[in-house]
Amino acid sequence: LKCPANSQSLPRSGAITDCSCSIGHFGAPGSACPICERGSYCPGLASYDTPAEAPMVGCPAGTTTPLGSVRLSDCKCIGGYEGSPAGGLACDVCGPDVWCQNGIVTPCKANFASPPGSSARLQCACRPGWHGPDGGGA
Repeated sequence: LKCPANSQSLPRSGAITDCSCSIGHFGAPGSACPICERGSYCPGLASYDTPAEAPMVGCPAGTTTPLGSVRLSDCKCIGGYEGSPAGGLACDVCGPDVWCQNGIVTPCKANFASPPGSSARLQCACRPGWHGPDGGGA
């Protein structure tokens, strides 16, 4: 017996429903097992001894993942948010005068400011009375 793509079974299995989705994929036994969607992770099964539905688990609020993610630690804060969901720290909106990417806070350069929730250096703009390129240049 050959299992559908992205699934597996124990040796000498005799039915398509013995096939369970591999990690990074989700679905019912014997299904086509699509890749895990963005914003979620698919850890697979604890054991493949008994076929079961392979879950797709949503990431915490304010986080996302790339396609095919397999663990909670793959969930990273979306742009404009800071925190470490894998470390137990929820993702919160970044404060003013900083920008945040992948949960990491980076301050704007001196004499530059940004609104809360900024996700890129170019969102740091000159404060009144100062001039220069947005983001503070290289």
